[in-house]
Amino acid sequence: MVRRRPARGRGTHLRRGLTLGAAGLLVAAAVTWPAQAGMKDLPIWVAAPALLVLVALGVAGDMVGVAAAAADESALHAMASRRLPGSRQALALKRNAAQVTSVSGDIVGDVAGTVSGAAAAVIAARVVAGAIGAWPPGESWLTPAGEAAAVAIVAALTVGGKAFGKGIALQRANEILYGIGHFEDACARLLPGRRRRAAGSGSSGGGGTDAGGQARGAGGRRPEGARGPAARGSRHRPRADAAASRRKQRS
Repeated sequence: MVRRRPARGRGTHLRRGLTLGAAGLLVAAAVTWPAQAGMKDLPIWVAAPALLVLVALGVAGDMVGVAAAAADESALHAMASRRLPGSRQALALKRNAAQVTSVSGDIVGDVAGTVSGAAAAVIAARVVAGAIGAWPPGESWLTPAGEAAAVAIVAALTVGGKAFGKGIALQRANEILYGIGHFEDACARLLPGRRRRAAGSGSSGGGGTDAGGQARGAGGRRPEGARGPAARGSRHRPRADAAASRRKQRS
């Protein structure tokens, strides 16, 4: 009989919502101020591409969340059975789809959208101030109008980019998760500890000795001649038992 997992109550969802809300608050507070300060000091030709990178980061985070929710676990199991590099990491992302969706879609995507809007307002204020010849901007009505226009443009780019990205994530969910897993596996292989473990496992696969001091062949199996007498005699026990039972019947 298959046992069903107990359904999670409202308290669990409430705790998750409060935890993610607190995490989003901390991330937004830690990122918004440096982003605004950087947009004030950087040249316009550097600040504008940085703003586009923030928008792209929000779109990418939303795509990863949708891909984690829409991926086919059986296909990822098939990749893992063939031991493709990064397939285990992709399968782990699918099994933790709720956490991946919350972190990448809610925290990364939404915080990036908020920060990009604030950065766009700063860039617009600088552009208007440069046009009227004053920084910080004065009381001109052009400053709030420019900020509103910049925020509207960034919002349009974010909404359109997320709509476009969700369509791709739904169609290529397995490929997206496998690409992330392959990248994670490649980064892990660059670590020195991972290299030593891989080298040690490769050198120990050719043979060795077991706990009793007997030799093992390749793959960890003992050779036929190295098996103990009990293992060799166990094959003849059925014949000996049958002969003993026939002798008893004759007597």
